[in-house]
Amino acid sequence: MAAFQGGAFQVSPAFQTGVPVGPVIPPGGSGYPAPHGLMWKRKTFRQKVDQWVEQDFKDLYEELTESKAKKAAVKVVKQFAKPEARATPKPAQVDWERLRQDKEAIRKLIALYEQQIALYDRFERERLELLEDDEEAIMGVLF
Repeated sequence: MAAFQGGAFQVSPAFQTGVPVGPVIPPGGSGYPAPHGLMWKRKTFRQKVDQWVEQDFKDLYEELTESKAKKAAVKVVKQFAKPEARATPKPAQVDWERLRQDKEAIRKLIALYEQQIALYDRFERERLELLEDDEEAIMGVLF
């Protein structure tokens, strides 16, 4: 029987001695050793907030470039784009850190976005009014 050769079958030390033995915890604590570099690469809260704000500006710019306000958004962001950027810079080609420092550019981007929201809200209200009119016409025919 090959399974019972010397050292092939082991019994826990607690069973051998009759003394219960707890789990063996490595010298650095549970989870030790930490993944390489994890302890030295933590971001501060401020760095995380900066990263979130930068991502929000990228998303806002992408949304504006897909709308009718594309020319105005590109005009605001173009001055912060890298030199190799084309006529419409992609979000990866923009220095968002510099843009974040310019309060006037931020105001313009937010104003463009608010205009887009106002247009969408007006469109949605008109659509709902048309639906209500259609419902009233249908109900009038049925009853």
